Amino acid sequence: MIPLLRRQGRDWWVPWTFIGFFGVVFAANGVLAYLAFDTWTGLTTKGAYEKGLDHNRTVQTAEDQRRTGWTAAVGLAPSDGGRTKVTVELRGRDGQRLQGAQVVAHFIRPTQAGHDVDLPLSADRDGRYVGEVVLPLPGQWEVRLDADVHGRAMRWVRRVERP
Repeated sequence: MIPLLRRQGRDWWVPWTFIGFFGVVFAANGVLAYLAFDTWTGLTTKGAYEKGLDHNRTVQTAEDQRRTGWTAAVGLAPSDGGRTKVTVELRGRDGQRLQGAQVVAHFIRPTQAGHDVDLPLSADRDGRYVGEVVLPLPGQWEVRLDADVHGRAMRWVRRVERP
């Protein structure tokens, strides 16, 4: 007979404890691996090679933008019918609002593809840029603000949470 299965003395349960422990570990790892593969939506990057080649120009553009001292602030507020009001303020180095810009807000869901929304914003009388959008999922969103400010292309990236 197999020595593990024979009852000899008081310590017969020790090998079974090890077997049980490792059985639980393997079962838990199997469940977690299954869930990880089953729920992964997969993220794709479009034009990764071209973006890589364009990296130095992107870094220079970001540095030029930083030197201008211009800033952007994004505000979200709930509106009627499940819509969200978006308010963007662009300010110069002196703190004054930048007027006369063309602004587009790109809402990107960082964890799930297929829910991105583009929203052109219109200027109001106070120098803010406003619009309304329906964000299909609650939680965090990345907002990429593309603005043409007096002939100069600018981009800001902010993380916001849908109210």
